[in-house]
Formats: sequence, C-alpha cells, structure tokens
Amino acid sequence: MIEAGVPTLVETHEIIAEFQMMIRRKAEAGLTPWIERSRAGLVASFVSGVAKKPPSGRQSAKRASDPLSPLKGPVPARIG
Repeated sequence: MIEAGVPTLVETHEIIAEFQMMIRRKAEAGLTPWIERSRAGLVASFVSGVAKKPPSGRQSAKRASDPLSPLKGPVPARIG
C-alpha cells in the first residue's frame, strides 16, 4: 500500500532537501549530523558514498566543471 510508505518518502524528501541546502550554503559543518540521520533511509547508498569522501578530498562544482581540472585533464590529441 502506498499510504504505508508515505512517511518514509516524506522523510527522504526532507533528507535530500537538507543536503541540497548544505551544498548551496557550503555548510560542511552540518554534514556529519546529516550523515548520521540519513544512513538508515532510502538514500543510504548515496550517504555511504558521501561519508567515504573526506572533506579535504571534495571539490567544488566550479572546479569539477573546469575543463583543465586535474581530475578531468585536457583531452589528449589523437595521433594517427
């Protein structure tokens, strides 16, 4: 029954909205409590991935979209 799952869906929506807000505000201090709250929910696999990445290893969206980013690197020229 769909009605039985509604509280879980509402909680998942709140968890995702809270994560989006932390990202927009760059509020890394709230990440640990968010991870603890979110581990058992429907987004547990996503939370697990976020928890594995140390704060110093995260990169900003701007840096990730930079075509010369060391993670992406320039596209090598094709020979031949």
